[in-house]
Amino acid sequence: FFILPDILGYKLTDLKSDRIKEIDIIIRFSNYEYILKDRVSAIKRGYQENPTEVEAEINYEGKKYRAKVRLKGDLGDHWLASSRHSMRVNLKGDETILGFNKFSLHKLSSRRYPYDHAFQDSLREGGNLAAVHNFARITVNGEDWGIMDIEEMISKQFLEKEGVKDSLV
Repeated sequence: FFILPDILGYKLTDLKSDRIKEIDIIIRFSNYEYILKDRVSAIKRGYQENPTEVEAEINYEGKKYRAKVRLKGDLGDHWLASSRHSMRVNLKGDETILGFNKFSLHKLSSRRYPYDHAFQDSLREGGNLAAVHNFARITVNGEDWGIMDIEEMISKQFLEKEGVKDSLV
């Protein structure tokens, strides 16, 4: 049995930890323009539809990773701000960063930090599958986006790590 304030206290100390890693995302300007166009379309429409996936390079702990990235999020909290957009990242091949092959980047407020993290932890403690979160300091094309939430996408790799048979999710 656990107490909710203990979970929240633990989650709040995560951000002060020396465990925060740095991830540098480099997107060619011509590709980044597609992401910005998708953002403008989403603002005009009020929701996002069919975002364009573009090539990117990710530098993490001295290693370069090839990836595809796109704007992420159905609602405005993910893309209304002029920077720090939510993004979906798919690393090529079986490569992983922080143990994740497919993940999303969010501002902490887009995942209602620390409440969603505490909820996910309580689900996991109860024996259920739950998204895995981590934190990293994100830089996109040299611009510091600060600490962001990294949420693993439910995928074949996720199910394998959890010891669950691959099936519909």
